[in-house]
Amino acid sequence: MGLAAVTLASSARADALDDAIAREVCGTTASGDPACTVGAQAAAAFAGRQKHDDERPPAPPAAPPDPVVVLGPDLERDLHWAGAVAIQLGSAKVDGQDLDYVVGVTAAGGIQLDRLSVLGEYTVSGVEFHGTVVASPRGGMPTVSDTDGVMQRLGLVARYAFVKGATPPELGAVRSIGELWIEAGAGEQHTAWDKGGVLERPDFTLGVGMTGALRGLHRNGMSAAFRVYFAHRTDLDPTPTCSAPCTEATPPAPWSDRAFMIEVGYPFGG
Repeated sequence: MGLAAVTLASSARADALDDAIAREVCGTTASGDPACTVGAQAAAAFAGRQKHDDERPPAPPAAPPDPVVVLGPDLERDLHWAGAVAIQLGSAKVDGQDLDYVVGVTAAGGIQLDRLSVLGEYTVSGVEFHGTVVASPRGGMPTVSDTDGVMQRLGLVARYAFVKGATPPELGAVRSIGELWIEAGAGEQHTAWDKGGVLERPDFTLGVGMTGALRGLHRNGMSAAFRVYFAHRTDLDPTPTCSAPCTEATPPAPWSDRAFMIEVGYPFGG
């Protein structure tokens, strides 16, 4: 019953529209009827409907489909080789004596798996040592034992990126990668002094740094780090003592030769 009522109402609206169009096109008689034949009224109504349909605003164009993103293999999550070259600059101590400068070049190589890296390192540095004042045995002017030297270091360091961000691994696209990392390692120093003598001692290091890189098939970028080295002293007497006001004598700290280094590098990898 409801469907029939809707159909009758729609038919009545269509008839009213046709009648209005015929009156507009043909004009009206004195009695108010369209001033044309029934056939002419139908033709006028059809033409009016065509004009009405033509004046409708065009439908908006369909939105283009979203582009299909094809993801490739995530090479960052695969085990791959990693390397770096870097420049170091900073200060250090040898048996409590400050070195005037430490300038070095480091080469490193190892493996990386996502956030974790393990690298072997070789560093060669130029150092300048100002020794203590030594009294002349004949009562003359005291002398100072100054000398330059070359320090070489072999070490192993483990690095973990506690913050890592990267763009999706889209097929054929170059990814952007950013990392904040911490590291810890150990090594052996070998210093040859120009005026004679060799100093060999172990050390360990702690550091923090950042890396920005681009990855296609290979990884290339820039890094900056701050490192602290703790080296073993060779001149200490282990007898407990007070080097400053204290309540209990203790042996001197054997790993108190500290070096503070800024490192800027170029990391790369497979």
